[in-house]
Amino acid sequence: EYLTRKVQEGRNNEKHLKREIDDKDRKLEDAERKIKDLQIRLIRFARDDEAKDKHVATLEKEMKEINRRLEEVLDEHQERIVAQQQHQQQNGGKITPKQNGGIAAQQNNKQRNTQKNVTDSKTCVLL
Repeated sequence: EYLTRKVQEGRNNEKHLKREIDDKDRKLEDAERKIKDLQIRLIRFARDDEAKDKHVATLEKEMKEINRRLEEVLDEHQERIVAQQQHQQQNGGKITPKQNGGIAAQQNNKQRNTQKNVTDSKTCVLL
């Protein structure tokens, strides 16, 4: 009777240990699955981050180009104003409506062209 009780306790202890091992195996599998999921998410995040960096670099490049164009337009506008002022001084300060209208029309055309170039940007269309 003592030996049967000891054998029974051994079997119960063995079953208990087996359940604990099974639980730990399940937890280990869950942890491994979670690690793989996090690794995949990290890779995806890194890829997205790289794509966003490239996009930002492209936007910065386009912004520099737009600023360069704007500077050119402003310089041309300033040159026209100086030329107009010199012309006015040569003509005794008088400017004809035709000259004034022509300059205004040129300025409007430049502004439209600049705005068109900005809207033609592929990056701006994406946003």
